[in-house]
Amino acid sequence: GTYNVTITDLNGCTNTGNVVVTVNATPDATITDPGDFCSTDVAFDLTAATSGGTWTGDGITDATNGTFDPSAASIGTNTITYDVTSSGCSASDQIDIEVFNTPDASITNPGDFCSDDVAVDLTAATSGGTWSGTGITDATNGTFDPTSVTPGTYTITYDVESGSCTDSDQIDITVNATPDATITDPGDFCSTDAALDLTAATAGGIWSGTGITNTTNGTFDPSTANIGTNTITYDVTSSGCSASDQIDIEVFDTPDASITDPGDFCSDDAAMNLTAVTAGGTWSGTGITDATNGTFDPTSVTPGTYTITYDVGTGSCTDSDQIDITVNATPDATITDPGDFCSTDAAFDLTAATAGGTWSGTGITNTTNGTFDPSTASIGTNTITYDVTSGGCSASDQIDIEVFDTPDASITDPGDFCSNDAAMDLTAASTGGTWSGTGIIDATNGTFDPTSVTPGTYTITYDVGTGSCTDSDQIDITVNATPDATITNPGDFCSDDAAFDLTAATAGGTWSGTGITDVTNGTFDPSTANIGANNITYEVTISGCTGTDNITINIAETPDATITDPGIICITDAVFNLDAVTSGGLWAGDGITDNSAGTFDPSVAGVGVHLITYQVNNGSCDDSDQINIEVIDTPDASITSVGPFCQNDPAVNLEAATPGGTWTGTGITDENSGTFNPSQANIGDNVITYTVSIGACSASSQTTIQVLESGDASITPVGPFCYDEFTVQLEVDNYGGNWEGAHVDNNGLFNVGTARAGTHTVVYTISGVCGGSDTINIVVYPANFVVEYSIQNPSCFGGDNASVEFAVLGGTPPYTYSWSTASSDTSYIDGLTAGVYQFTISDVNGCEVNVETINMFDGSRDCLRIPNAFTPNDDGINDNFIIENLEFYPDSWLQIFNRWGQLLFEAGPNEEPWDGTYNGNPVPTGSYIYVLSLQSELDDVVGIVTIVR
Repeated sequence: GTYNVTITDLNGCTNTGNVVVTVNATPDATITDPGDFCSTDVAFDLTAATSGGTWTGDGITDATNGTFDPSAASIGTNTITYDVTSSGCSASDQIDIEVFNTPDASITNPGDFCSDDVAVDLTAATSGGTWSGTGITDATNGTFDPTSVTPGTYTITYDVESGSCTDSDQIDITVNATPDATITDPGDFCSTDAALDLTAATAGGIWSGTGITNTTNGTFDPSTANIGTNTITYDVTSSGCSASDQIDIEVFDTPDASITDPGDFCSDDAAMNLTAVTAGGTWSGTGITDATNGTFDPTSVTPGTYTITYDVGTGSCTDSDQIDITVNATPDATITDPGDFCSTDAAFDLTAATAGGTWSGTGITNTTNGTFDPSTASIGTNTITYDVTSGGCSASDQIDIEVFDTPDASITDPGDFCSNDAAMDLTAASTGGTWSGTGIIDATNGTFDPTSVTPGTYTITYDVGTGSCTDSDQIDITVNATPDATITNPGDFCSDDAAFDLTAATAGGTWSGTGITDVTNGTFDPSTANIGANNITYEVTISGCTGTDNITINIAETPDATITDPGIICITDAVFNLDAVTSGGLWAGDGITDNSAGTFDPSVAGVGVHLITYQVNNGSCDDSDQINIEVIDTPDASITSVGPFCQNDPAVNLEAATPGGTWTGTGITDENSGTFNPSQANIGDNVITYTVSIGACSASSQTTIQVLESGDASITPVGPFCYDEFTVQLEVDNYGGNWEGAHVDNNGLFNVGTARAGTHTVVYTISGVCGGSDTINIVVYPANFVVEYSIQNPSCFGGDNASVEFAVLGGTPPYTYSWSTASSDTSYIDGLTAGVYQFTISDVNGCEVNVETINMFDGSRDCLRIPNAFTPNDDGINDNFIIENLEFYPDSWLQIFNRWGQLLFEAGPNEEPWDGTYNGNPVPTGSYIYVLSLQSELDDVVGIVTIVR
């Protein structure tokens, strides 16, 4: 046809024209569906709405005629395409042809079964079919269960299909009866019982196990079996089917109760476990405190003879024995304490509660009479033992007897003392006494101090002893005067002074010390003495007393002015003090800034060679020396300033005025090239040191390089939140940046109340060359709950049939319910009594709504109560069934049944009076069922009561 077309461009300009269109008919390539095929079907020519096209696809053996051969196609889906062209127009169509394999239903024969065999899945050549027949319990898997049929032969059928292709097969399966091997339990045996032939449900099998002496007859002989459990097995086979059974036969040993005689006991013997030939029995008799272990305790009975019985055995195999045990009284060995003795006391006979025993111990001279002689005993503690035996029972006792030595106060003469002697502890034959007299400064140790008295003779007394044993002694001690050895001080000397005779207050003594060349005259020669201090000693003796004095004579050595050469000096070296062999002199020369200390300042001296002079004296001895000191120039270590850097800036090489030195400091990664890496440095100031040397002179300088932290704008994630009117302070590692977002202020305060439910984006940016940025999303959950609930109050006063049901709108389900005084995890709760309840409802996000209170109010009438059920009468005429508040239920109906369901009593609405009591019929002791129907209520009241007469 002809079509009018208008075209408009972006600027609104248009153009209109006519278009002539010629349309040719498109051929119809629709294929006629031939249906499905079996793999053994004959070839077939396909057709389409428009003929003359070309056919392709699996199974097409003639592309022009569209011949489809199932034997040449694939098993399964085969896609066939038909393409046709007419008047320049083309069309195409496709269909899927299913080819099914011809199935083979041949069944694999499983053979015969026994009636107790486990179920087995049958198989066939082609799987996927359906099984049928008696014994088939699963038609799909072909499960045949021999236990589901009685012994016999059964025909099994298998049908299988693939599309329209089917096949079927049958087999006969024989199920033979499995014999019953159940053993008849003969019970337990004793080891002396006669042999017995065991029996089983099906005879003719084989017996085995400990105690079986004939495997065919099943003869069990207890004498050949184990004492204890014997497992017996019976195996039997019939028509190719076998069965087996086992039982455990207990054989008990015939016990021997013969008791081992423990002999007689003493009344204080420890408890003892009695024994018998066969253990495990029960002991009895006076003195037995443990019937299981046969514990006999002599301390639990009085002395005498007691019969003990032992019974042992299990079932019909038991034995018993008796013995007589005699308990003899134990004697009392308690010793009478005689008190303490002195070493010179007379011998003494000891005594004990029971006589006739034996005494022993240090000091015992007669073991029969117990004679104790202090003179033969030890000084101090003596342990005495007494052993006594009566009626075969022994006892023993011990005491400690103290023997004190008679002291000897004889004093050891110390001789005379000098007035300057050191204090001395006096001694005596016996220690431990008390000293007294002029010059005694310690009464316990007997310390005598000659320096505490004037020269003369003094009487000293010593007293010693304990109790009635004491002694005393005295001596005279003379203290002689010590001569005065004080030396006259000659003063100090020089090392080259002449020899000199020393003097002291008391002449006639002996001189010693370094520099003394004549010990009698006290000649001191400085040339032989030590330079410095020399200790001189003078010792003089008169009347056996010696005086001693010491002085120190100092020798001054002639000084040595030799100067220690400091070597070459750098002009930038620190000021230092020159040294000489003998210090204390005066220094002069260029660079000397302190003549006494010898302070040399290289910067004052300047570059060049400088003459230095040193003059020193020591008293009248002096000396002088000179040296030349060379001062050289020092390199310039000035560092070229750099920075600041950001923490993530690349590394740079630092520079100094004089190259070739060494770089150190935090951030330096190459000490030779001076590489500074900001990422390896500290945030803030980093002190960098540069050291360079020229010859013996070094220079060093420092610079501070600032490293700025690369802005970490990371925001600490928060939320999610349940919607409410509140704000949240957002946290970052580095504050001072800018916040962006619809509900966040400049301080990072996020307002949940204005944000409401949804996801809200917040951005934090730190400006500057080392800045950064971070973004978080804050989720706010909806929390605008609307809670509606309906209340069902208790139907009667004190009732527990109240309930509450909730309906929740808003939030995000599912919801969780939490009660204050009741438990429920659903929107409905019942079984409530009157009272006040609180609950919390939260949604899946944890958002909560609290309902403060729900009030449950009691009904207007009392609830029916049965406080004590039946009250039997003593005379048995009738029984009262008491019900409280029955007056509120005048239309009630009561029925009482026994445990067999027989109605014993009933009363209806016409029963009078309505006092809450129903009268019943006399009944025996037992349990009864009552049904109280309240015609005005929905439910009956049902319960059980028990009558006890």
